Amino acid sequence: MKLVTVYNNHEILKAGVLSSHHTFLNDLDIIIIDNTNQKYESFSDALMSVLSTVEDTETLIITHQDVCFYRPNTRNIIEKSLKSISNNNIYFAGVAGKLELKGKRQAIGVNNIISGGKQIPYSPIDRPTVVETIDECVIITNKRTITEHNLFSDNTCRWHLYAADASLCLRKNGITTFVIPLMVNHLSLGFVNDEFFKNALYLLGKHGVKNIQSTNGNLYKRSIYLRTLKLKLKTAVSGYKSNKFS
Repeated sequence: MKLVTVYNNHEILKAGVLSSHHTFLNDLDIIIIDNTNQKYESFSDALMSVLSTVEDTETLIITHQDVCFYRPNTRNIIEKSLKSISNNNIYFAGVAGKLELKGKRQAIGVNNIISGGKQIPYSPIDRPTVVETIDECVIITNKRTITEHNLFSDNTCRWHLYAADASLCLRKNGITTFVIPLMVNHLSLGFVNDEFFKNALYLLGKHGVKNIQSTNGNLYKRSIYLRTLKLKLKTAVSGYKSNKFS
């Protein structure tokens, strides 16, 4: 089992991944990808730089730098969960995701992890649960799944929605995405920017869907355009205030 993380800030890395419970950290290999010099232009570039060094079926815990695995039984939960969801060593899972319900406008959030200093209002789970997409903060898979299903090969996504893209690619191939009952502390709440919304529009077209249920909301054209406009207005107001009082 290997933990893979891309970091651009060493202090955040120390407060996040490297502050995980020692029982968990001492029991696995850690691959830390240094992107402080912005060598890698996308998550895909960073991951592919190390993928050749791992075994086909070895479990990969791919995580953001600001995620802390604070429970000592983390490895046991992962291993137990993978036994129930793995199909010939093909699997794709996370720690938070969204499940679309027919007839419901808003999807159900799955697994109430800690994020931004408090537990998010998602449904608690005690077993692996099917979702449409997972959050990028933690991805649990292996090289076989990535290579056989050509995951993370699209550099268009860069640093946003690459896990949603992978989930939708797998769904086309009849592979289910899961959230497992693993608690983590994601130090940040995450954020969206103009690139996030451009990626969302791109993925709607790429996968031929009208909406994508993501942990950053239900993404469909109208909502994306409205949220993009709100972001631009917020940025403009913030810039105006900054200039006015500087």
